[in-house]
Amino acid sequence: MSLDVPTLIAVAICWLVPAVLYSMLPPTYELHQYQIAFLKSLAAKDPAVDACAEEHHVSGPAAALQMIVIKALQDEKDKAEMYDGFQCVHCGSKNPAAWIKENKGKKEPYSLAVTAEVAKFLASDLLVPVQKVGTPPARQVVPGPRRSDPSKAARVAIDWAIQKFGALEDGQPKAASKKAASRVSRSPKRR
Repeated sequence: MSLDVPTLIAVAICWLVPAVLYSMLPPTYELHQYQIAFLKSLAAKDPAVDACAEEHHVSGPAAALQMIVIKALQDEKDKAEMYDGFQCVHCGSKNPAAWIKENKGKKEPYSLAVTAEVAKFLASDLLVPVQKVGTPPARQVVPGPRRSDPSKAARVAIDWAIQKFGALEDGQPKAASKKAASRVSRSPKRR
């Protein structure tokens, strides 16, 4: 069976157009309810998020995630704090606050229009292997290769920020990051 040129063009369009449109959608990250609530709170209160939003043309929770990930991109110490250990503020062993305990468990997808640079970073091999080991068994980092999971990488970064900004008890960021705001505003534009 041979196809004529108009049929080939029609088939190509039917496959290409959806693929191009799909690639233009913002990335989706599966987050716990407490994590999206924290991003919203951080976006409403932190001047560094405002600076990041203006510079990178992002807004709301996406701007908060953008600002958090930029910390890892610009500072190896922050990146190591985020991704070289085990981040979990909702585990039962951590005895989480009510706002976390009541809003964990079921992860929902959220479209967060972060920049391509941040999306690429979150999709890279960042996550260390973690297993339950010891007696009694406890989650710990174990030897092995890092892996990629953009949603998990976003959740790790958010849990790090919840701790870093003093929001463990009530979800409200306490440590305004004026230093980060000035650093973001001085950073070269990235698009």
